[in-house]
Amino acid sequence: MARCSECGLLFVPEHPPDARYHRIVHDKAVNGPKTKICDGFHFITHQSLIGIQRLAQETASAALCETGYDITSFYGVKKKFDEHNTLAVVCVRDGRVTGLLVSRERECKYKVELDSFRQEDGRNSWRPTSADEVETHRRRAVDMIWVLKSKRRQGVAQGLIHALAENCGLRIEDIAHMTPFREDALRLWQGLGLSTIFAV
Repeated sequence: MARCSECGLLFVPEHPPDARYHRIVHDKAVNGPKTKICDGFHFITHQSLIGIQRLAQETASAALCETGYDITSFYGVKKKFDEHNTLAVVCVRDGRVTGLLVSRERECKYKVELDSFRQEDGRNSWRPTSADEVETHRRRAVDMIWVLKSKRRQGVAQGLIHALAENCGLRIEDIAHMTPFREDALRLWQGLGLSTIFAV
């Protein structure tokens, strides 16, 4: 067995079915899932066509190697009622998905200073050392945000945040983010000019 350092897949290189499957997974993780939808930002809910939901699911799966999450952040499934009002935003460029943001409405009761975040035990996991408690309320929150490695530092992540805010009729500072943060998420919010953020 071998583990690909780029896509994270564990497979047997000498076994043709494994090798073929690895090529598919690797291509999605490195180049982004293929799509025929036009360039730009697209919004996907659990009421969207299942085909477009699966595109968000493929992207979430491709991101797992880097995010290190235990579960995929978005699954394609039709729902008549979604208690969290799940919203996925995908960024498409040149027939590939280059970025994904998954957002849900969450119970929020904290506002924190971005400068108060500290790294946990050498891991890429950052938590605030202090927080101001606010009245508990539901708030649109970012569960995860991911950008294809080759497309980073090109405005994709900020574009996803702006697209989410505009679609939901919110200001950037109205959006919360789930903790813990990764360092990239911390730098993203600071790069957007925020000094404080709602945290869930």
